[in-house]
Amino acid sequence: MLDGVSLDQLRSFIAAVDEGSFSAAARRLRRAQSAVSELVSNLEDQIGVMLFDRSGRYPKLTSEGAVLLADARGIVAGVDFMKARAKGITAGLEPELSVVIDVCFPIAAITEAAKRVSGAVSRRTASAFLSKPWAAPTNRSLTESQVLVWSGRCRSCPRRSLASG
Repeated sequence: MLDGVSLDQLRSFIAAVDEGSFSAAARRLRRAQSAVSELVSNLEDQIGVMLFDRSGRYPKLTSEGAVLLADARGIVAGVDFMKARAKGITAGLEPELSVVIDVCFPIAAITEAAKRVSGAVSRRTASAFLSKPWAAPTNRSLTESQVLVWSGRCRSCPRRSLASG
């Protein structure tokens, strides 16, 4: 059922909603109106859901179409993100930085380490997942001045090496 759905179909569906008509969507996508209309119609056939009510002068998004629009936007955004990440990787950028901090590790040492390396880190944003043993992990964006690097042992927990995890 969904195996044949293409990004062109999803992009045409999104453009038709955003622009309010198939002809306006076609202008935005630089395609013929008939091509956009056919892509959306084929999408409807493939997923078995009527996305637009075409009884009036302009196509009107159905309630089912509104629900699926959020999914279509998420899929297209995800693919665009993947393409951007792949482009960054081919340019030599690190795809991800993960930092794990022991709860016993002193915050002052982390702050000092961040200050020392802030000049050496390129102007990119890293994502760190901060985990506490009593709570679910949370996602927080860190800028270059907040990237944390350290080594050694926690003074208040001398038996635990940070390098060994």
